[in-house]
Amino acid sequence: MGVGVPAHAVGLVGHTARALGRAMRRPVRWRVLGRGGATGRALLKEFIAPAPPLDADVFVVILGVNDTLGFSSPAQWIGSLDAILESLRRRSRGAPIVLAAVPPMQHFPALPSPLRQVLGFRAYVLDRAAIAWAGARDAVAHVPHAYAEHAEIPEIFCSDGFHPSSLGYERWGAALAAAAAALLSA
Repeated sequence: MGVGVPAHAVGLVGHTARALGRAMRRPVRWRVLGRGGATGRALLKEFIAPAPPLDADVFVVILGVNDTLGFSSPAQWIGSLDAILESLRRRSRGAPIVLAAVPPMQHFPALPSPLRQVLGFRAYVLDRAAIAWAGARDAVAHVPHAYAEHAEIPEIFCSDGFHPSSLGYERWGAALAAAAAALLSA
């Protein structure tokens, strides 16, 4: 949502909206539903389920780190994704969904070894489940996390070593916007 940078404009939402606007050659209005630290179940319960109808052309769902930290099982993770998809589809007019990959936590500088590797593996397991889940659903695109060379890793994280920097959000947002534009153009 933008933790680690001073404003949404230089966070993931701002970068994604600008990149989508450029790709679609039209203005983009956006709305954020969520909070830092939310799991998939918390997002559904606190923000999506109580929301009125959501007038959106596309949804971008960004989750996974907190489900990884909470050791959600793949079945729990997929259950959350199913419930979110069902709720979004009930509250919208069939807008496509872009699902961001679970970030590769093995690269988070703030995490000490071997915790970094353990959480990286857990994130990988949840993301593999999300890939299969998205592939079995209509109008859902899973977007791999923006790749970074090992030497660039410090630059794509903010000073806390856990959240992305503006550059990290920019790269991630560009990938999400490209997937959203493809779904909207289809």
